[in-house]
Amino acid sequence: MNNNNQVKNEKKKLDPRYIKTGFAAFLVLAAAMLVYFLFAEIETIKNGISNIIIILQPIIIGFIIAYLVNPTMMFFDKYLSRLFIDRFKLQKSGSRISRGFAIFFALLLFLLIITVLLWMVVPSLIDSVISLANTLPDQIDGVIVWITQFFEQNEQLSGIMTAFLDYEKDWIENDLMNVATSWAGTVASGVVKTAGFLWDLVIGIIVAVYLLISKETFKAQFKKILFAFMPKKTADGTVTVLRKSNEVFSGFINGKLIDSLIIGILCFIGVSILDMPFAVLVSVIVGVTNIIPVFGPYIGGVVCTPLILLVDPLKGLYFVIFVILLQAFDGNILGPKILGDSTGLSPFWVVFAIVLGGGLFGVAGMIIGVPLFAVIYYLVNESVRYQLKKKQLPIETADYMVESSYEIMPKEENSDEKERTN
Repeated sequence: MNNNNQVKNEKKKLDPRYIKTGFAAFLVLAAAMLVYFLFAEIETIKNGISNIIIILQPIIIGFIIAYLVNPTMMFFDKYLSRLFIDRFKLQKSGSRISRGFAIFFALLLFLLIITVLLWMVVPSLIDSVISLANTLPDQIDGVIVWITQFFEQNEQLSGIMTAFLDYEKDWIENDLMNVATSWAGTVASGVVKTAGFLWDLVIGIIVAVYLLISKETFKAQFKKILFAFMPKKTADGTVTVLRKSNEVFSGFINGKLIDSLIIGILCFIGVSILDMPFAVLVSVIVGVTNIIPVFGPYIGGVVCTPLILLVDPLKGLYFVIFVILLQAFDGNILGPKILGDSTGLSPFWVVFAIVLGGGLFGVAGMIIGVPLFAVIYYLVNESVRYQLKKKQLPIETADYMVESSYEIMPKEENSDEKERTN
């Protein structure tokens, strides 16, 4: 009897149900401890993440360069592979040779564009800032005189405006100069940081070369890991989502960069023709802020308009009209041609994504918020469509614009009803 009881007890101990229950309890306890640790050590975790980002900065730069250069590299590789494989009959080594040349030409073009932009913009930008700091006090004095003459009959309003402009003049003459002096005092540290960034940039370019050379291998290895640790259906879905994410992000970011570059050039041409001051500075601000969807153009206009107004109020008014026309051209003609429907979001969701991304991550969030939310929107939309198809319900939004939910019927019932009415 005792032996039988011992056997039963051992079987009971080895029952898989007890093992699963204990494992589930362990996971719950571990998750609770992890959440507590995350909240208790949030600052330490933030500092740790920041340190990791600093350490991995060359790798991050390499990923960014590879991501931006990849479309150009693929364009060159497409035609060079035909040249080496079809024309020179290099069946085995043709692909490797064409990929090497394609990477070289793509990176050369990328660096050439960056160098030309810096060579054209930076000296003029420095001159514009110096001129702005030197001329603004006198221009504000002139505006004060004009306001005093214009508001002679309303001394209270004139006093408010004059006090405000006096404050601005004092800030420019004292605080702005102090800032410039402090900048001059930190040139040495700035040079060290610049040298460090250039070193990281060099390593980043090397990393980008390796990524571009072996990108198919890296993709295959990542898929291999997914299919090893996920059910096949889940792995297939993950690959589809990642492919869609890459399509949205690459289409939006590359398109937005090209669009903003064109807008900056058009702004420089227009401002130069209208003979407005600070042409390079204004064009750079408008082009850079244009990267931010929807709100970017208005931010650039709001920043630049006061600078021109202080020099010539009439030209300031012309600039406002010019920026409105330029952004209307971008929003209705140029932007759709370059970006197309890369995100698939309605205007409301675009604004929502910008506000949410900006609130969480600042300017970077305003830029990446739209493509990121587009991916989330795509996932939600596909999940909703899948569930509706399982229930044999209509998947078009228009079918749900009815007064009563009883009017929404499964597809088969809808089709039967139509046949009866016909």
